Order: sequence, then structure tokens, then C-alpha cells
Amino acid sequence: MSIENESNKAVSGLIANVYQDLASPSFRTVGSAIESIFKIGLSPISMLDWGFERSKAWLINKIEERITSIPPECRVSPSSVIAVGTITQISLSHDAPELRDLYAELLLKAMDSRTCSMVHPAYITLLTQLSPQEALIFLSLKQLVDNNEKSRRGSCVFSEVRRGTYSDGSNRIEVQFNSHCQKKGFPDSKLSNIWLDNLKRLSLVEIHISSEGKIDLSDMESPRDAVLKTTEYKDLIMTDFGLAFLEACAPIGAEI
Repeated sequence: MSIENESNKAVSGLIANVYQDLASPSFRTVGSAIESIFKIGLSPISMLDWGFERSKAWLINKIEERITSIPPECRVSPSSVIAVGTITQISLSHDAPELRDLYAELLLKAMDSRTCSMVHPAYITLLTQLSPQEALIFLSLKQLVDNNEKSRRGSCVFSEVRRGTYSDGSNRIEVQFNSHCQKKGFPDSKLSNIWLDNLKRLSLVEIHISSEGKIDLSDMESPRDAVLKTTEYKDLIMTDFGLAFLEACAPIGAEI
């Protein structure tokens, strides 16, 4: 039987006791809360490789820090799908702290009744399809989106304008994305192109294209010589799915 099947079997046997613990006064303390979280999540996963043991103390500290900010009445145990999935990936990403933080954030939000609905199991799979650097770049787009929301551009990240047949090369979305990656310390343009394509493939971002035409008579001797001048607009936007994913895995209060 696979480790995953063993883990799921163990979780199934523990879940009833965990939810019984939730109703008891002892769960109101930090220590009991952590114990309950570990009963559902960590015990069955401890059979994983040594990577889990390297991450266990780190995760305990994370849980201790967060649980103190969660009102007692809002503390809940995460579902087995979220607990097993995130803790498994935490143990496998002990050497990729960028991703490990994001998996932990999904687990921590699942422990709070005010945020647990934000955590979808698909987000765990999504993170496995991002490189650590790529994940950091995606998270860094949040600041750009926030700034654009203030300027009423919604979830737009970058915009490109082409007037007629002319296009300023520096205005291209790919160039702007690459420039953003460079500012974040990743100068390889080939990697940034791959990252952008992958973010589009995962439906976290998408490109919207629109155009408009205008008849120009300013330099014409007669209406017959009228020229239709077109302007094409391309916007790289964060999808609703991408925004929800970002909100769920972005550490609370983190400067990205």
C-alpha cells in the first residue's frame, strides 16, 4: 500500500477524535490546538522521508505563531485533504523555503474558520507546478494589481498598445514581464518567458485583446482618401481564479 493510502487511512481513523476535541474546553489552549492539528495532519505523515523531520519544528513554530492570533471560537482543524496534502508537500519542499511557506499558509488559513473556505485542494496541486522563483514572481504581481485597482484598472497587471502597424518593442507585455522579473532579481529572459507561459497555462493570468478604429481625414484632400487607423490593446490580467489562489497562499502581512 502506498504512503498516501496509509496516510489517508490513518487520517480517517483520527478525524472523529479530532472533532470531538474541538468541542472540549482544553482545545482553547494553544498546546491543545497544536496537538489536535498534529493528530489529524502530522502523525500519519511522519512516515514520510527525513524531509518531514527537518520541517517539523519549523511548522510547529508557524502554527504556534498563527494560533495565538486566531480567536478560540474560530480555531478549527483542517480537512484531511488539506492537512495531508499540504504537510506532504511541506516535507518534500524542505529545500525550497519559498514554496514551503506557501504550503504552510494554506494549512494555517485552513485552521481558521474565517479563512478556511478560501483554501481549495486544487491550490496544492497548483503549487507543485510552480518553481520556487516562479511562485515568488506570481506573488509579487499582487502589488501591481493592488496599485492598478487604485487607478481603476482592475486586475490588470501590464498593458500593451499597438497603433496601426507600429509597436514600441519596450511596450510589449513579454518585455514588461521580463523587466519586472529583473527587478525581483531574476534576469534570465528565457526563464521569464517560460514562467509567463506557465502562468497562462494554469489560468492564473490571461491576455485580453481589444481594438478600436478611427477614421482620419486630417491629411486627406477628399473623403475618398479617408484612412481607418486602428489601435490594438493587450492587457495581461489576473484571472478570478488567480486572484483567489494568490489570496489563499500569500502569507498574511508579508511584504512581497
